[in-house]
Amino acid sequence: MLYQLAEAEEALQKALALHKETDNILEQAEDLGILGEKIYIRRGQLKKAEKVLQKALELNNQAQNAIDHAKFLGRLGYLYTLSDQLEKAEKALQEALDLDKQNQDVLGQAKDLDILGYLYMQRNQLEEAEKAFGEALELTKEAQYVPDQTFALGNLGDIYIRRDQLEEAEKALGEVLELSKETQN
Repeated sequence: MLYQLAEAEEALQKALALHKETDNILEQAEDLGILGEKIYIRRGQLKKAEKVLQKALELNNQAQNAIDHAKFLGRLGYLYTLSDQLEKAEKALQEALDLDKQNQDVLGQAKDLDILGYLYMQRNQLEEAEKAFGEALELTKEAQYVPDQTFALGNLGDIYIRRDQLEEAEKALGEVLELSKETQN
């Protein structure tokens, strides 16, 4: 996987250079966003990821691209959650969620809520986490997007295990298994 990440990074750096040459700010922002989220975070290079994601957000703002603003804030919120900067994470994710609601981006809202749920779990705020994952689950059902349904259900199962609500955990995790089987068929 490390080799593939190195290849992906090289390809993204080439794309970034081309987009700089053509002064395509939106594509530069997207290249940097992918570099930060998909390469540097996966490698655990969180400081580098933060620098790149901040630059992506700046470029996106410079291009006045309101639609993708939420996506870039969500990426930063995810990074801040992983690097235990929970106040910054919550602020970025709430702002992303508000923008995704304005833009009627159902899957964007679900992703924001999933990350907020994870943040609340880190704080041991299980009620808030359960609410966030529950809302994310409803949104992904509405959008009929199974991969994120399984993610939300798995996290709900984890909350139920932490609370020793084993019947609820078994039900949620059983749904994950069923959905996973359905998607493989």
